[in-house]
Amino acid sequence: LTMNLSRRLNPILLRRFSAAATATATAPTSTLFASRGIPSKISPSRLSRPRSLHPPSRPFSSGSSAASSLVPPLLFAVAGCASLYLANNFDSFTGIGTLPEVSDSGLSAPQAKITDVVWMDVSVKGAGGPTARIELGLYGGECPRTVANFVALAGEGVEVDVPNEGKRRKGFKGTPFHRVIPGFMMQGGDITQGNGFGGYSLYGDKFPDESFKFYHHGGGVLSMANSGRNTNSSQFFITYATTSHLDKKHVVFGVVLDEGSWEACKLIEMLGSRGGGTK
Repeated sequence: LTMNLSRRLNPILLRRFSAAATATATAPTSTLFASRGIPSKISPSRLSRPRSLHPPSRPFSSGSSAASSLVPPLLFAVAGCASLYLANNFDSFTGIGTLPEVSDSGLSAPQAKITDVVWMDVSVKGAGGPTARIELGLYGGECPRTVANFVALAGEGVEVDVPNEGKRRKGFKGTPFHRVIPGFMMQGGDITQGNGFGGYSLYGDKFPDESFKFYHHGGGVLSMANSGRNTNSSQFFITYATTSHLDKKHVVFGVVLDEGSWEACKLIEMLGSRGGGTK
C-alpha cells in the first residue's frame, strides 16, 4: 500500500465504507446504519459494562474465556499500517495526570506529547481494498517500551516462533479487530491466532506494565489488552466511551488523532455486538 501523509477520511470514503459493510452484513444487521452510534435494538446501559462478560476488575483479557463467545466471520481487518514520525505537528495536549478534554463527538484529547503516529487502513472482509483509515498518536516519551512494541508491530512486525515453521515475522497487517462491543471498545492485535487467545511482543511472549499515568477518559483512548498484571503482548483496544474501571489496570499509550479517524472507529462500532462478535 502507498503511504499518503495527507490522507484523511472524507464523506465519499464514509459512504463507501457504509455501503460495503451493509453489503457484507446479513439482512438483520443492515438496519444498523440507519443512525450513528449504538444500535437501537440494544440498550446502551447494558453495553457499557456487561457484567457476565466483563467484570470491572478485568473487563476483557487477551486469552480469557470470554473470547470463546466470538463468532466468525470477522469483518474488520488491518489492511496496512506504518509508523509516521510527525511529532512536531502534535504539540497540544491536556497535561500528564489531568483528565483530557472530550470533544462533542466523544473523542478524547491527547494526554501527553505525541511522539509517533501509526495509521491503519481497515477494510470489511470480502468488500475489497482499504475502506477507512485510523490514525493513532502515541505517547513515546512516557511509555517508550509500549510504543516501541506497537510501532514495530505496525511496521515490519516481530519474529515469532511458529510451530512446525520456525521463526516468522508477524505484525498487525492482515489481523482482525476480533472483538467490537458498542459503547465500550474495539479490540485487535492478536498477531498469532486472530481470535483473542494469542499475541506476541517485541520483547517476547509478554512484557510488564509500563505506566498507569493516563486515563480511559472519553472515546478514542488507545490502551493495552492483558490477562492480568504485566501480561502485555500485541493486543490493544480503543475505547468508545469513558471506562474509568480500566484505569491503573491497563496501560494507556495513545489516542485516536482526528475526527475522521474517530468516525471510522464509530462505523466499526455499528457492526459489533454485546458479546463482542462482529456481524
